[in-house]
Amino acid sequence: MRFRADGEFAEQLELEDFPFDTQELTVKLIVHCIIGGIVGIEIRPFGYEDEHTNLEAHGMRAIPKMGYNAAAIATAPPVPLPHDIFKVDSFHLYNVWDMSTDVSGSISVHASEFPQLSMACLVRRKPDFYLWNVVVTMILLELMSLASYVLDPHDTEGISGRIGLALTLVLTCGIYRSANAQFSPPVACLTLLDEYILISTVVIGLSVAFHAILAWEEHLWLQPYLVGMHVSLCVGQHSYVYFWRVRPAMKFGDASTKSGYENWAGKERVSNIVKTTQLVHRAGRIFSNAKGAYVDIDVHNGE
Repeated sequence: MRFRADGEFAEQLELEDFPFDTQELTVKLIVHCIIGGIVGIEIRPFGYEDEHTNLEAHGMRAIPKMGYNAAAIATAPPVPLPHDIFKVDSFHLYNVWDMSTDVSGSISVHASEFPQLSMACLVRRKPDFYLWNVVVTMILLELMSLASYVLDPHDTEGISGRIGLALTLVLTCGIYRSANAQFSPPVACLTLLDEYILISTVVIGLSVAFHAILAWEEHLWLQPYLVGMHVSLCVGQHSYVYFWRVRPAMKFGDASTKSGYENWAGKERVSNIVKTTQLVHRAGRIFSNAKGAYVDIDVHNGE
């Protein structure tokens, strides 16, 4: 029997690394025929062979009935499926996302009873819009906060001008953050973009405290140290965001390289399959045609 089904699938996006997030789009095919039941259904990868495979019978697997639930699950590691069987070139959101041409197929068990085939691919968001409209703007605002040290600190207007410029930049950051909220997804967690804007606002806000320290009884001898600290904070902030937040997110979900795909479809997905298989083994149940119900079995000796 061969048939074709069209459908729409929903995916819960994980936006902690927004706008450098990578999403795993998964389609699961679950056959509601109990493993070892009256109508036996088996899902196995291409070319999968084990001790139960009968090569003379076109690769069919003959498994003892009483040990079916322990041996029927093909636990081969997930491997990329041939990309030419998927129409990835018709991906409509190519101007917003980069889509991997590799599709992973893995076999597992659903609810410890039903065979399940999962097909997944990666899409990575294109962050260019947010880089030009948010990151560049925040960098310019931080540079403006450094420019306030150029004002003459020896008169009252110079000190008030410094503090006034710093407070104006802080208010600008708050207004800009509110305006930028319409371009960001409304989620309860703190995204990477929100974290970056928040840290930038704190760095600019610290300049107000620095100018207040300089104005307090004219401690101008502290100015070189405070300027150096302010510059260090700006450099450290961007270093932290890039090396500890952006690079790991892009490396883990690199949808354009083979290595990034293998990082995603590697140990974690294999371990999930093994855990699910072990769960079925420990269940120790099989459907008995004679009794018409589940019976307990000893999976160690198959009795």
